[in-house]
Amino acid sequence: MRTLALLMLMAMTGCSGGGGTHHGGEDGGTEPEVDAGADAGAGGTDGGCAEGQLFERCHPWTTDVSRLTKHSESDAIINALSGADGWGSGNFRTDRSLVVLNGPAGMPFRAFTPISDFYSPDCDNVPMPVPTTGAIEGDPGFACTSDGDCHLLVVDVPGKRLYEMWRAHITGTSTAQFRGGCAAVWDLTRAYGSTPRGRGCSSADGAGFPIAAMLANADEVYSGEVRHALRFTLPNERIRDGI
Repeated sequence: MRTLALLMLMAMTGCSGGGGTHHGGEDGGTEPEVDAGADAGAGGTDGGCAEGQLFERCHPWTTDVSRLTKHSESDAIINALSGADGWGSGNFRTDRSLVVLNGPAGMPFRAFTPISDFYSPDCDNVPMPVPTTGAIEGDPGFACTSDGDCHLLVVDVPGKRLYEMWRAHITGTSTAQFRGGCAAVWDLTRAYGSTPRGRGCSSADGAGFPIAAMLANADEVYSGEVRHALRFTLPNERIRDGI
């Protein structure tokens, strides 16, 4: 992918689908099913986690970090980024072209044809929910005409799942007319912990985290307060090794 999404300089490891399917890790074995609530502060706001978020339980991106000790290299990293023309293109920016769709009961789930941007075992090859109307990132509809990342982000409201896909391209009703890159399914009732999808795995944007959970929505912007970490991107050449 053209850019690598980062979050608070956390280690990206990763693969488990939101439906409980665990893929092989880096050593070719499988990761056991683990309730990560203990290290994610699950079960409410006792761990200083923000309420009313997309995921029902606490996660690193909803944890209050205001009282944590600043990383010893924090100033050096920020100064280095500033010296390299900032965060992304210019000053700190987030992507406002991403669209999160909420799907009601009865929303159709569609099989898709994986393209070369679908990787195993990182990606979930499962039917994707597609609302009747909506849009992907950077385009007014479901067809990827912009040749961008074209993320498809859909919340299955009754199923309590978040479906995210990179390079989605839908031009018709058949499976052949729905082509897609890496897809990741997230269980909104589960606490994933510090290695969200399992050791060594990615997600729909390469960072190993859910995209939709770290976007500022209209209600948050209107209230003047965003109570979770924000997703941002950096050009690959500005990412430091060993952090």
